[in-house]
Amino acid sequence: MVAGIFGLGEIYSKQVKDSTENTYSNWPEGGSYGYITGKGPPSAGSPEVDRISLATDTASQLSSTSIGGYGLVQFDTAEYGYFIGGAPPVKSTVNRIEFSTETFSTPGYFSNNLYSAASIQNYNYGYTIAGVNVVYDCRIRRFDFSNETSLFLSSLPVSFRSNAGVQSETDGYSVGGNDNPSRYSSVYKFNFSNESYILSSTTTPIGITRVSSIENENYGYFAGGDTPSVTSNICDVFRLDFSNDAISYPGNNMSKTLKNSATTKGMDYGYWITGYSSSSPLGDGATCRIFKLNFS
Repeated sequence: MVAGIFGLGEIYSKQVKDSTENTYSNWPEGGSYGYITGKGPPSAGSPEVDRISLATDTASQLSSTSIGGYGLVQFDTAEYGYFIGGAPPVKSTVNRIEFSTETFSTPGYFSNNLYSAASIQNYNYGYTIAGVNVVYDCRIRRFDFSNETSLFLSSLPVSFRSNAGVQSETDGYSVGGNDNPSRYSSVYKFNFSNESYILSSTTTPIGITRVSSIENENYGYFAGGDTPSVTSNICDVFRLDFSNDAISYPGNNMSKTLKNSATTKGMDYGYWITGYSSSSPLGDGATCRIFKLNFS
C-alpha cells in the first residue's frame, strides 16, 4: 500500500517502467528523480530499483538491491529516501537511498516488523499508522529523521491495514483500511504538534482499502481501491479538504479501476502510477498505466 511519500521539491513524472505481471508499490522522491522498488503483490517483491528522470520522463533500472518485498513504508527528506519493512516475510529493515549519490545503505531497523501501513510525515518525523506486524496492528510509531531511530507512540482502538495517508502542514490523516473482510470508512486525524489523534467525524461514503493518495496544499486526494463489493467504486477519485476535513468527489474518476498504485505529484498535477485490479471485471490485471489528475 502506497501513501503520502513526497519529496521537498516539486515533482513531475509521467512514465514508469512497464510491469506486466506485478505492480510497483513504493515511490520515494528526490528533487530530480523518483525511485521505485518492491513489485507486488502477487509477487514476493522484486529487489529491483527503478529511477524516473523528472526532466525527461524516462525510466531506467538503477541497481539491484536487497530490498524486495511489497507494502514497504516510505518516507523522504531533502537528502534521503527511506524504504522500511515490507513482506513476505515481514521485515523491519530500514533501507536508505542518498539522493545525491544514489547509493543505498541500511542504517538500522524499525522498532518492529511492519508492512501495509499508512505513512505521514512532517519535516522532522515520519509516522506509521496501523499495518501488519505478523498480525493486524493498531499502533502509531514515529521515525526520527535526525538519528534514524523509531519508537512507539500510541495505539488506535482497532487494528487494520492497507489504509492511506496524507498530510497538511499541521495534521496527518489515515483514511480507510481493512481487517479482512471488513473495509473501513474511518478517518483518523493526527496532530503533529502534540502527536495525538482523534477519530474524525468525517467518514468516506463507503468502506475502502488499498486506495492510493497524494496531496497538494489544500487537499488530500484518494483514487482507486477496494470496496465491500470489490467491483464498484474502485475507479473513484475523492478529496479531503484540509480546511474543514470534508470529503467530496470532484467528478473526475479514472478510466480504469486501480488499487495498490504508486503516487507522485507536481505543483499542478498528481499521478497514480501502475497498480492492479485483477479482482474486478472492469479492470485488466496488473497495469503500467499512468493516471494524471489536474489539481485545478
